[in-house]
Amino acid sequence: MTEMNFVNNYADDTYLKTPAVNLNIRSNELQHISDWATSNNLYLNLSKSEEIVFVDKRKKHKFNILIH
Repeated sequence: MTEMNFVNNYADDTYLKTPAVNLNIRSNELQHISDWATSNNLYLNLSKSEEIVFVDKRKKHKFNILIH
């Protein structure tokens, strides 16, 4: 887990919260979560996974959405 990234687990849901400064490593974080799930006999269902981006409308933003 990279500094400033947060993982929250609720029942069978996992949330990865990544600040904008860490967007370039979000694929690595998702792979880490997937590897952890596999090693614990769990399954990460990517078809039920979503990426939500929150932005400040007062600022201009450029970023690429991660799509599997």
